[in-house]
Formats: sequence, structure tokens, C-alpha cells
Amino acid sequence: MLVTLGSALYILRKLEGEGAVASVKILVRSVVMTLIGASVLALYQINNGLFDPLRYSVSVIILALICLALNGVEHYWKSHRAAQKKDRIGWQAIHVGLEKDGLLIQGLDVWNEDWRQTDAPSLELPHPQHTQQRHTYQIYEIGPVDRPVRFAAGELSNGVWGFYIPTV
Repeated sequence: MLVTLGSALYILRKLEGEGAVASVKILVRSVVMTLIGASVLALYQINNGLFDPLRYSVSVIILALICLALNGVEHYWKSHRAAQKKDRIGWQAIHVGLEKDGLLIQGLDVWNEDWRQTDAPSLELPHPQHTQQRHTYQIYEIGPVDRPVRFAAGELSNGVWGFYIPTV
């Protein structure tokens, strides 16, 4: 159990930036799994006349490390997948057209508004009508600063623009 706690404290330090709650969950799950596994192992060894305190202690240490590793891998996998989903906000194609064609997004005339480029990284999305073609889109905001309307726009060819809006 001391090995489990020591390893858990190491993981707690590594995961500090990801939140203490996730780290504590890993620790608690690992300890519970180790206790269950150690109990089953002890019962098996006692019932079969194989109980040796040294071998049992080594087995529990190995079991604790395996439980901690499995829980750490599971946490990493879940947080990695969540980060991927977060980075991949859904975008819906809404328009392909010429400059000054009267496109409205949430009631605002896109071409008569000042476009404010956001700090968000550019996107690589398919052409709205030719999905096999990939293009780079910048994310912009228009309208009032306190209630911005966000969209992604990219010039697909000379004067022809593609527009996407985020999906929630």
C-alpha cells in the first residue's frame, strides 16, 4: 500500500495542472482496486495452502502498480479524447458566394460589418460544396463586442468565399 500511495503522489504531482479532482479519483480507484485484488489473492493463497508473507507482499505491490498504471492510462486517454473534442468544435457550412452578396449571419450583413479576427487558430475545413477540397479558414467576429457573432471565412478562389458557423 505504501508503494501505491507513493506512486499516486508522484502521479498527483504530474497531473497537478489537470486538476486535483482527477488525481484524487485515480488514487482512490487504485487503492480500492488494490484492496479488492489483495483480498482475492490472500483468499486464494490461504485456501490453497500457498500463503507466504513475502510472496504475498510482492504480489500486492505489483498489483498496486498495475492498478495505478491502468487508472492513469485510462485518465490520460479520457482527458486526451476530451481535449480533442474541445479543439474540434463543430463547424457547419452555411454559404459559398461572392464578396458583397448580401450574406446574413444571425441577422447581420457580413459584408457591411467590421470583421474582428479572433485569437483562435485557423481551421482547415472542406470546401462547402466540394468536400474533397480542403481550405484554410480564419475565425472572425462581427456585431457588438458584448454579443459577438462568430464565423469562419476563407477565400476559396478570387472573390469567392466560404463561410462556416460554429455548432453547439
